[in-house]
Amino acid sequence: MVVLRVIDGDTIEVRGDGRIVPKGTVARVRLLEIDTPERGACFADAATARTIELLPPGSSARIQRDAELTDRYDRYLLYVWNERGTFVNQSLVSSGHAEAVLFPLVLYVGALSDIFELPDRQALPKTVDKRCALPPAKSSRPTTSTGR
Repeated sequence: MVVLRVIDGDTIEVRGDGRIVPKGTVARVRLLEIDTPERGACFADAATARTIELLPPGSSARIQRDAELTDRYDRYLLYVWNERGTFVNQSLVSSGHAEAVLFPLVLYVGALSDIFELPDRQALPKTVDKRCALPPAKSSRPTTSTGR
């Protein structure tokens, strides 16, 4: 799969290679089990910038699906690894750019559920939105949902 563009911190546009996304198909992918701030919200620009660093346009990515392939917006729901083998979903949570939002019966719940502490404010990327005084608060436990 080839990354065409990053739409926001947790959504990318790709060209399928035929494994999960049909070959040549341009599709939107929602990174599973994470949530980043929406456009215009505090830290949205930082989350999008980090996703671009991890998945630059033109790069290849490896993907894996879970139980549900698409959501109600026809986005593919996928776990994504970049060319360097970094588990992007997990990396965004680890760096504080995304919150883990866990659903029952998911493949990588263990990899994501251990990461809930926000990094030190001094450790936040320099791209953090200056309009926001503090990073978004994170609970010590994951958010759990019964639906996608």
